[in-house]
Amino acid sequence: DETNIGQVNAEYLADDDEYLGKGDNDRWGFRYDHRGYLPGDQWYLSTQFRRVSDDRYFEDLGSSPSLSSPTHLNSFLQLSRGSNNWSAYGLVQNYQTVDRTIAESDRPYNRLPHLSFNYWTDPFAERFTADITTSYTQFDHTSNQKVTGDRAAIYPSITYNYDTGGYYIRPKLGVHYTNYSLDNQGTLPSSPDRSIPIFSIDSGLFYDKDTTLIGKSMLQTLEPRFYYLNVAEKNQNNIPVFDTSALDFNSSSLFSENRFNSLDRIGDANQLSVGLTTRFLDAADGTEKISATVGQIYYFSDRDVTLPGELPDTDDVSPIITELNYRPYRSLVASAQLHWDPEEGKTDRQLYRLKYQPEDDKILNLAYRFRDKFLKQTDVSALWPLDERRRWHAIGRWNYSLRDSKTLDTFGGIEYES
Repeated sequence: DETNIGQVNAEYLADDDEYLGKGDNDRWGFRYDHRGYLPGDQWYLSTQFRRVSDDRYFEDLGSSPSLSSPTHLNSFLQLSRGSNNWSAYGLVQNYQTVDRTIAESDRPYNRLPHLSFNYWTDPFAERFTADITTSYTQFDHTSNQKVTGDRAAIYPSITYNYDTGGYYIRPKLGVHYTNYSLDNQGTLPSSPDRSIPIFSIDSGLFYDKDTTLIGKSMLQTLEPRFYYLNVAEKNQNNIPVFDTSALDFNSSSLFSENRFNSLDRIGDANQLSVGLTTRFLDAADGTEKISATVGQIYYFSDRDVTLPGELPDTDDVSPIITELNYRPYRSLVASAQLHWDPEEGKTDRQLYRLKYQPEDDKILNLAYRFRDKFLKQTDVSALWPLDERRRWHAIGRWNYSLRDSKTLDTFGGIEYES
């Protein structure tokens, strides 16, 4: 029906004489996707199942450019449901590793299952809101040498919301509690836990004025933002890392409570984030023509909570982030991102992108990426119709490393869609 959509792909090659694998030389690939509402339209179901016969399948037989070099095939089934004051989510997730260069101990954990429930209140006592987030995850692994076990977390918090329209201030206080039940921890505790108080003040101003730009009437905004964060330091070295890594540093992470993307590490903090955004909106239809953001974090103490093998961060300030987006026409968007490191006195990241999309199936992307000591690349990709009925399309990509003077990924193709 209209609320459900699914797709099944199956491939089979009998008795592949060129494959020197173990045992059966029959080779196959299978993919199943489905998403939609269950009967009653309350729970939303999304499921994906991917499997291949061997770890050289895509290397030898990959026919889709998007599947030319995968490392892990992600299979999952997830259910979600939400209401005005709560949301619930359930997930079971399993990976098949198809890159034979990845050691078994370095492969990702399976989550069997992951459950979460969040609840938040309507405003009470005029300006207060409270919310509570909970989660439970069971981590399993194909290697019996890896630490496995359960993680349960609960995070209640209360926020005071003062908003006049011209400025706002939102103090927030909460306590994050996590408990583990672990196997294969060796000499470390099998049931570590932690309680970490978290305090923040999010505040900002909002100004706007009528102006003109390139002969057009515009509404310009000026939006300074200040975010103070204080998270107590707690030694977390006895806690394994199941699904946690450091967040990529960008304009969103300037105002994030945790510099890690999951719960195995809660980063200590005593810092102030400062950001300034300005936008130019077309007075006729409200389209955002230009937006520019600059921001930086000022650290008042070292960040001692780290991932295994990493050293504490002792910098007094973060890199300065600058982001610019320009849409001269509805079909054309140009953007730039720069990270300036004041400690080193140089730019450590750059990203420039140009996207032209006059219609849904007419797309041209140009990009340049630079990350100091890691990469310097250009990237060009396109999708374009070849006939009036829009059934035949040309598709292609060229990703080139200027640092290594070689092509990293290139493909070109013709597709037909009925």
